[in-house]
Amino acid sequence: VRYILGGTGLDRGGEYDRDLTRTWEVAGEDEAVLFRYLAIGSDAEVTMDFLVRVPDAQSTLDLYVRNTQERYGDGATVRLYLNGRMVHELDLRPRTEGEETVWDTAFHRWRVPVGAMAGQPLLVSIATDSNGSNNADSIWWSMPRFITDADQQESFVALTEDGEVAEG
Repeated sequence: VRYILGGTGLDRGGEYDRDLTRTWEVAGEDEAVLFRYLAIGSDAEVTMDFLVRVPDAQSTLDLYVRNTQERYGDGATVRLYLNGRMVHELDLRPRTEGEETVWDTAFHRWRVPVGAMAGQPLLVSIATDSNGSNNADSIWWSMPRFITDADQQESFVALTEDGEVAEG
């Protein structure tokens, strides 16, 4: 785990001492999915890296992210990087609807086709940006995995009570 400063892109160093995991039942999955807590970066983006080899031309990267904070703080922004380039981000700050504060606590499924890199190494980085204050951030990530997708179609959806809803 690294702490990446937004202004410079440099690793500020430091020990990450939050080795928290848990599982959740996720719609569409046969088994409970293992998630890892990744937050509390304060002035830096907390980043976890995975160096993998893309199996074949039908490979798609598949992962989930979820915010479980629904009461305090200013939320967080989550990002996915492939080989150091950001491919997707999601702002999970609370929003105001009338006089009510609404938090996004849905599971978000991100699928990114990587078949064009079959047989090559790929650096997958998941990151949580505390938006400057980590007073109550609670962001959980599944471990990235490969699935087979012949169509190689990108997908970023929230899994809601009404089914899959495109992010944005």
